[in-house]
Amino acid sequence: MEVPPVLPVMILPQATLFPGAMMPLYIFEPRYRRMLADALDTHRMFSIAQQRPGLTGEIPEKVAGLGLIRASVLRPDGTSNLVLEGITRLVLGNHVPGKPYRLQRAKPLPEPSEDCGVVAVALMDKARELAGQLVRAGALATTPAGPPSPTKFLRHLHEIAEPGPLADFLAATLLNNPRQQQQVLETLSLVDRLRALVHFLIAQLPDDPQD
Repeated sequence: MEVPPVLPVMILPQATLFPGAMMPLYIFEPRYRRMLADALDTHRMFSIAQQRPGLTGEIPEKVAGLGLIRASVLRPDGTSNLVLEGITRLVLGNHVPGKPYRLQRAKPLPEPSEDCGVVAVALMDKARELAGQLVRAGALATTPAGPPSPTKFLRHLHEIAEPGPLADFLAATLLNNPRQQQQVLETLSLVDRLRALVHFLIAQLPDDPQD
C-alpha cells in the first residue's frame, strides 16, 4: 500500500494507534469532519499522534500511527462513527498549511529485519506470562463492543509469532499509561521494544496477581 507523502494528522492527548490495532472514533469537530470527508474521497488514511508534552498548542509527537479507514458511518447530524486500522508507524515532518485540519509530511517506519534470536524469544515468553497474569487480574479494558473474552485474548496472544506484532498488540491492549504506549511506539529495535514492554507490564502487576 502506497503511503502519501503528506497526510492529515489528528492529535489526541491520550491515544496511540499501533500497527494491527483497531481504533473506534467519533468524529464531531468541523475540521475533522472535513478531514474525514477528504480522506474518504482519496486514500482513506490519516494519522493519530499524541500531543507532545510540555508544549502549548497542538504539537504532535514525531512518531505517530497511520490508520486506514475500514468503516465509516455518517450520522444525520453530520458527525461520523468510524473504525481505523493501524497499518504502520510514521515519522512526522514539516507542517503543510492549507487545510482547516493539520497536514504534515510523513514517512513510514517499516519493521526492522533484525535477527533477534534467543533474547527476543525469552522476552516474548516473559511478555506472554505477564499478560496472562494481568488478564487473570482483570486488566483487559472494555471495548465499545463490550468486554473482550480473556480466553480469546490469550489464544490470539499465543498465535502471534513475531516479536514486533506481539509487543504492539500487548502495548495496545494492556498498557494503561499513554506515555508508556508512546515509548513502545517510538522504539524501533524489536528487542528494546520487548524490554520496554516487559518493564511496563511488570509495573502494572497487582501485589498478588493470583488473587
